[in-house]
Amino acid sequence: MPNGPLKVLVADDDPAIRRLLYHLLRARGYRVTLAPDGQAALDAALADCPDILITDWNMPILDGEQLCRQIRAASLPHYVYIVMLTAQSQSADLVRGLDAGADEFLAKPVQSGELFARFQAGVRVVQLEKNLRLLSERDPLTGALNRRTFLAQCEREWSRAQRYAQPLSCVLLDIDFFKKINDQFGHPAGDAALVATARLLASQSRPCDYVCRYGGEEFLALLPQTDEAGARQWADRIRLALESPSLDYHGKALSFTASFGVASNTADALSVEQIVDRADQALLVAKQSGRNRVVAFSGLQDDTLDPASLSQSNNPLAGVAARDIMSTLVLCLREQDTIAQAAALL
Repeated sequence: MPNGPLKVLVADDDPAIRRLLYHLLRARGYRVTLAPDGQAALDAALADCPDILITDWNMPILDGEQLCRQIRAASLPHYVYIVMLTAQSQSADLVRGLDAGADEFLAKPVQSGELFARFQAGVRVVQLEKNLRLLSERDPLTGALNRRTFLAQCEREWSRAQRYAQPLSCVLLDIDFFKKINDQFGHPAGDAALVATARLLASQSRPCDYVCRYGGEEFLALLPQTDEAGARQWADRIRLALESPSLDYHGKALSFTASFGVASNTADALSVEQIVDRADQALLVAKQSGRNRVVAFSGLQDDTLDPASLSQSNNPLAGVAARDIMSTLVLCLREQDTIAQAAALL
């Protein structure tokens, strides 16, 4: 989840009030966006969801009450705390505003002391909601997205990539010989390796990329607007960065590598689940062909990288037909023959 100042959207058709609120809020370190009417505010909220919305009640196109209802009905990524500016003081009007979705009211003309006193309640609600969302969306050990949240993002990015004919790639990473790390150094060392891997992935990712802990020692990255070649280059940078340094774990040098499978939304890909499955197939080949390497799914067309052939490469009978090593059976056992007779015959 991105850190930084809270985002505040101010919607008011009075330019003087917009300027006043802009300077007051900017002086306190908030990021402020201004909208001259309710429709412009709704468009701004849908494009870049604010943390707090300050809206006038009486505005053209959409008034404050209508804007509140639209915001509450919209599928926004997080809760928006709404402060309604109003000259209305009747109980019935306040009930209407609360019913529309307002959290707080601020009387006009705006007084800075009252503004920030009421504003702090909104800040507390927003921070609490962010903390709860963080707990529900993130893996508690590594801080990477959990699998459920990641797959939901995958569906959105798949739809966007399909709509605009953009490339989309998945990279599946598996730490090599992870059990050996746990056995040799203990499970806390394994946890340290997972955390270090997650931090590296996060440091090498763009704001539009998604990284999750897929399960155990596996991480899955989704790279929008990235084709298979670009995803393979990205994965190789991660591989080299993992390979080079040793993790200092309580004075012990902890070294480990990882294997990577890469796949993208080529013309024959039917779903994001299929891309992930293809990345998993490529990862299997990377592990069977020596580990600490990156394998792209497109390369599996090469027989030398076929998973079945690799799994049989150490089997001396692989690919040998039965007719080439067996002779025709000319002696048969009878039902009454003993096991000793069968053994002697064989």
